[in-house]
Amino acid sequence: MPSYKTSDVPEPRQRRSALALRLMSLTTITALLLAGITSSIGETEASWIHSEYARGSNIEAGTVRPPSNLECEAPTLLGRPTLEWEHPSDGPPEGGYVLEVEHNVTGNTNRYVIEDEETNSLRLTDGLLATLLGNLLGLGRNFTARIQAVGPEGSEWVSNYSNETEFYPGLLGIPLPRCP
Repeated sequence: MPSYKTSDVPEPRQRRSALALRLMSLTTITALLLAGITSSIGETEASWIHSEYARGSNIEAGTVRPPSNLECEAPTLLGRPTLEWEHPSDGPPEGGYVLEVEHNVTGNTNRYVIEDEETNSLRLTDGLLATLLGNLLGLGRNFTARIQAVGPEGSEWVSNYSNETEFYPGLLGIPLPRCP
């Protein structure tokens, strides 16, 4: 009995068409996937001449807040004045304080570093006065003090100065210091 084929196209040709169709489908899917991946990577442009602004209420530069309420307290008769202040609003500074004392007549100024950031008062002892005020000349007159907070070690950041307060240390060995 003779055998008959149901298709006029020879078998190898059918396989080639099916293979070509699969390759074309695979190429199309690959192209679509690659297009999707590359479209998700956007091009950026950095420009120094276009201005863009950050918006928000919580943006703040790194700052060191100043101490506040610097006051002077003097003993009634004998002793030395004490300078007291409140830590900055965000807590004691990491680097301590710098006390600046200026002679009101000559304008000469000295600075004293307080490395303990927890300190918030300083008694003006004889030794400290000799160190701090001795080279200012004009002892016997009033002095003005102000203080600033120092930022973390190595940062060289300092706050603005606190309010000022005046004091009279009394002459060395002579009583009657006062805080005018």
